Amino acid sequence: MELDESNVLLSGFISRKQDRGKGFGNLLLKAFDQQHQGKNTFLSSALPMVPLYQKKGYKDSDPPMNIVILMIPLKKNFDEVFRGSDEGICTVKDCDSCLKKKLEEYDANFHPFERKQLLRIHLEKCEIIKIAFNDEGVVCGYGCLRKNFDGYCVTPLYAEDKRTATKLLHDLVKNVPDGTLVKVVICDGNGEASGVMQNLGYDPENPEASVRRMFVARRMFSQEDSPIAAVTKVYSTMNVQYSLF
Repeated sequence: MELDESNVLLSGFISRKQDRGKGFGNLLLKAFDQQHQGKNTFLSSALPMVPLYQKKGYKDSDPPMNIVILMIPLKKNFDEVFRGSDEGICTVKDCDSCLKKKLEEYDANFHPFERKQLLRIHLEKCEIIKIAFNDEGVVCGYGCLRKNFDGYCVTPLYAEDKRTATKLLHDLVKNVPDGTLVKVVICDGNGEASGVMQNLGYDPENPEASVRRMFVARRMFSQEDSPIAAVTKVYSTMNVQYSLF
């Protein structure tokens, strides 16, 4: 996917299990690089595949940036976890057509590429869209909830701080049926995002924790000094496949 005249995104790269180890992946990656020669390529790699991409010249960010997919089994007691932590921080509204321009402006202010058209396509597929305003009426975050095959996905959740993110997350999921699985995709470079998840039961050292880590991917680039979004505002990415965050 072309992001702009200088940057492209490799949004999917997989081979069938019976065809692995035969060099097909190397041929595909070589053809992709030749087609986009001179441009900077972004991709998300499963951790075991990072050395392969490094051999092909792809680089980590500094420090390395992992994308962590978490599954939250929503429970009624989550209201108790949220209660009080999100009061008086911001005003959260349903994002109707009148407010979508403000949402787009907020997104454009911290994302490194022009993606208005992609964002509009994405928003059309979301069931719930919430936008947060501070006391001065300035947008301080937004979040979307999208249905997927096994529950819902918070995609994305951007906020100026942890408490705003908590308020948005609560408003997004509070009407989701008890027991539903909700996916959140955090960046491990944002400790505040990890903190929000830990309040809900995430423990990166405990595989039996109620909020489970399902998958970890590494964000990689073909060129040095690649632009990325302001990770401190990312509490859940738009999509691990096709978004830089």
